[in-house]
Parts: sequence; structure tokens; C-alpha cells
Amino acid sequence: MKRRSAQFEARWNEWFKSYHRAIHGYLYSLTQSVHLADDLTQETFLRVWERFESYEERGSAKAFLFRVATHCLKDWFRRHSETLCDEETWNALMNRETGEMPDDLAEKSEEAQRLHETMRLLSPVQRQILTMRFFGQLKFQEIAESLEMPLNTVLSHARRGLIALKEKFGMNP
Repeated sequence: MKRRSAQFEARWNEWFKSYHRAIHGYLYSLTQSVHLADDLTQETFLRVWERFESYEERGSAKAFLFRVATHCLKDWFRRHSETLCDEETWNALMNRETGEMPDDLAEKSEEAQRLHETMRLLSPVQRQILTMRFFGQLKFQEIAESLEMPLNTVLSHARRGLIALKEKFGMNP
């Protein structure tokens, strides 16, 4: 690997520190596999490291990183067809790691299961946009940049997705 400038390393480290958790959360919410999200997050930052010279300052760094993460995820799905970790397996793994009381975990698990099932009823693009918005905490402009879509299209998908979620959860839209 070639030598990087101190300025490059500082900027990359800042991006990693600022956005690692958000990228991981985004990838986990789409894959439902903590291990796959770990791998894809690592691949995202590795790609950025390897191709930093070609990065052009357009839009936010956060949107750029989410775009790279989305491409990593798409590439992975093209290469693999395995079944990802389901919600029940994930909750069992989390139970061992957190040390929370079973009643707390059961309540959280039921809410997570309900949200996960409801999210699956949305179109893939609605699910991806809402995931980026709420788990990745991206602004709509950053989502539009990441997905290379017009802002109004992103807003329309988000609105329709939120209305569908509210209806499924019995809330007034």
C-alpha cells in the first residue's frame, strides 16, 4: 500500500470516527446480520482509503460514504445468495452479549420484530431511504446524493413510506 499524506490520514480518520457507527447501523438494518454489516463497513472504509485520490468534493462526506456503503452492499448481493441472520437468531445473540433482563429483551424484541416486519412491507427504495434517514441520520439531500436520485423523488418515497408505517402501526397519518 502506498504512503498517504498526513492530511489524507487525518481526514480519513475523522470520517471513520464520525461516520463508522452510522454506516454500520445502516448496513445492519438492511442486512440483519451484524457480521455482514461489520464486513461491509470495513469494505466501505477500505474502498475510501484505496480510492481517496479520486474523491471529488461534491456534496457532503457523509453522503459520499453512504453511497460507497450502498455500492458495497449491492456488490455483495450480486456475489452472494445466502440467507442472512433472521431476527430471532439476532435477538438470541444479543441476549448473550447485553446482559439485559429477559423481560426487557422480550419487549424490545417484539417491538423490533414488529418494526422489521412492517419495514419489509415497504418497497425496497422506501425501506432504504427511511433506513438512511433514521438509522444513518442523513439529511434528505444527503440521501439523494447517496442514491443518485432527485431530491423530490427521495422526499416522495419517504413520505409514502412513513404513511404506510403509520398505518401499519395504527397511527393517524
